[in-house]
Amino acid sequence: MLRIILGSIMSAGIWWGLYAEAEEITVVPGKSIQKALDKLSKTGGIVTLKAGVHKVSSSLLIHSNIILQGELARDRTKVVIVPGKEGMNQPLITNNKPIHNVIIRNLTIRGDLRDEEKRYPAEYLRNKNIPMRTGLLGIFFNAGGDSYETAQNQNITIDNVEVINCSMGIHIKGSRDVTLSRLNLHDNGMIKKYFHNMYLRRVFNVFVKDSIFYDSPTGCGINISQSGDVHIENCEARDNFWRGIRIYGEKGWIVKGIHVAGNRCLNNGDAGFLLCNIEGGEVLDNIAQYNRAGNLRQANLRGVDMKKNKF
Repeated sequence: MLRIILGSIMSAGIWWGLYAEAEEITVVPGKSIQKALDKLSKTGGIVTLKAGVHKVSSSLLIHSNIILQGELARDRTKVVIVPGKEGMNQPLITNNKPIHNVIIRNLTIRGDLRDEEKRYPAEYLRNKNIPMRTGLLGIFFNAGGDSYETAQNQNITIDNVEVINCSMGIHIKGSRDVTLSRLNLHDNGMIKKYFHNMYLRRVFNVFVKDSIFYDSPTGCGINISQSGDVHIENCEARDNFWRGIRIYGEKGWIVKGIHVAGNRCLNNGDAGFLLCNIEGGEVLDNIAQYNRAGNLRQANLRGVDMKKNKF
């Protein structure tokens, strides 16, 4: 794990050096964010959104070496990205090829799913005859790779971002060296047990910290599977339909290395913490209360140090 963390720090230092003299483009509401992103696609740079509501009619495609940010670090609610057409069924922010060195920060993403669109039963997952907007995710970064060495998305940071009323708030796959901080993800969902406030799959060396995940009408606050070197610190997951924080190795997968510390899971519809098929790490100083199927459910944990928790 030390090798991974040091490698991440070294690459981050080079990355920030490149941004020191990067071109910055400012976009006011009503103007094209995508054109600004595309202008910087070869050189990298910063796209700063001015305060107001920015309507997008198709997914914003993020390129490598890009910062997309709201203009006010102190108030993410002043810059809002929303669907620009009725019935939009695409992620509001996504990638169409592997990306590296990307920061999204200081903004709000507000989908337009109605309450009745966010509460379909689980059996609807494979029903193609019902026009569900499963594609309306807040942020969806997807790439290949099922290990730290092969994950194609690299050095992804999402900081000080709120996502509401999407099928999933944030969904990341095939990525490494990921930092997710100061998030406020709530009221995101679609099909029970399958759509969550945040879902990470095949993500390695990931840090989730100082964030809150609540009121998903169908899923977990945080759902993590098929990943490794998972760090979750000082987060709260409450009032979600299913689990608060789920870390699970599925179909024989072993999650190698977790650090889960200082988190709170309250009043979730199933377990507060669900930890399964994990090797190595620590779970400490966490609190779980009032979760309907138990505050902690665990299975097949090997070499995981559990201490100072209140379950």
